[in-house]
Amino acid sequence: MLEFGLFPSHLDGKLPPSLPKRLSGSCKSNFDCRLIGKGRTEEARRIITYYHANGDANHPICDIEMSEISKSLEAEGMTSIQTFFDLRVLFKSPARRYRLMLCMAMAWFGQFSGNNIASYYLPIMLEAVGITSVNTQLLLNIIYALTGWVAASSGARFHDIVGRRKMLTGSCIGMAVCLAIVAATAADFQNNGNLQSSKASIAFIFIFGVVFAFAFTSMQPIYPAEVLSSECCH
Repeated sequence: MLEFGLFPSHLDGKLPPSLPKRLSGSCKSNFDCRLIGKGRTEEARRIITYYHANGDANHPICDIEMSEISKSLEAEGMTSIQTFFDLRVLFKSPARRYRLMLCMAMAWFGQFSGNNIASYYLPIMLEAVGITSVNTQLLLNIIYALTGWVAASSGARFHDIVGRRKMLTGSCIGMAVCLAIVAATAADFQNNGNLQSSKASIAFIFIFGVVFAFAFTSMQPIYPAEVLSSECCH
């Protein structure tokens, strides 16, 4: 349940203010897994209590995580040096191949969304719309990175509020619209020298970065951990 971000209803409003990644898998905390696998359950419970339940030993999340780790170890066993590099676990069943495909699709969309063009070639894009000062280009490049950081941090908070699928779909639509507007306004400035089009182009370059970072940047680090099984994530 926790592995896929599906929290039990009786925990609504009771979850500690920790990042979703901390609660994203029965065996994502490999140290806890190893302690329980070695029979040192009390040590593992103390770690889970401290880091996942803000020190509250009676919090329901402690029992849930201990139970899921134990069940996972019973089903899959401990990771050894022989199995650590065994990639066959990724292809054992149709469900696992489907999960792997989802992770590869996430990586593909992240790389081919147009964000690389906007970030790596931002100075050239700015020059194309009339921003020729190197200092101004550098400043706007820094601002572009900062706005992306703020958007990604905010997006991480909305994963469980809006939902992953809605965020990804909305982000793809928003990026397509932004790129279309950037192309149209940049062409208008090049052909007609319209300064308003130049300003609009710059604005939508930044909006594109925010839209990308809000969904994709915030989701890329946690998506494999939430989609893949515990055995695949070891």
